[in-house]
Amino acid sequence: VYLVMGALALTSLLSLSLFTPARKRRLRVAVAPTPKDTWEGLRYVRQNEVLFGALLLDLVAGWLGGFTAIIPVFAKEILHTDAAGAGALRSMIAIGSLLGAAGLASFPLKNHLGRCLVQSVTALGVVTLVLAHVNYFPLAAVLVALFGALDSISVNIRQTLIQIATPSSLRGRVSATGQVAIL
Repeated sequence: VYLVMGALALTSLLSLSLFTPARKRRLRVAVAPTPKDTWEGLRYVRQNEVLFGALLLDLVAGWLGGFTAIIPVFAKEILHTDAAGAGALRSMIAIGSLLGAAGLASFPLKNHLGRCLVQSVTALGVVTLVLAHVNYFPLAAVLVALFGALDSISVNIRQTLIQIATPSSLRGRVSATGQVAIL
């Protein structure tokens, strides 16, 4: 695994060294942010119904549906498996996320992003509720992968909304607000 990761890192560095920008831009010196700047980003999120709704929905879903921290206990006490089983469940989240991202790449969402976001977060809740009643490891693994796929879709929609609905002068502050909301 370490050799593969090392080879991929070297390949990335080589690829970056071959990259030449289309045009060179002068770097602007950034000024130190002030507390007013931080509040300006929060104020913009609060005033923008789309962003506020998306971040609030994701915040509530994260608080109510975040089960990844209890996977070791769930694997041991409910599924009666060992550390390898808990590790397999954790990896199913990543596999599901990869499948969700591949699905979005193949079938991009073009319309009704708000509705798609609500549906994906609702499905996340349903999957979490069903998972709470499962004691069969293969079914739990499939549900955890489905959770990862749905989470990948909701994160993609939220990040896209932030990029589209925010002026470039506020994008960093709004993105930071989004990151704080999901932690």
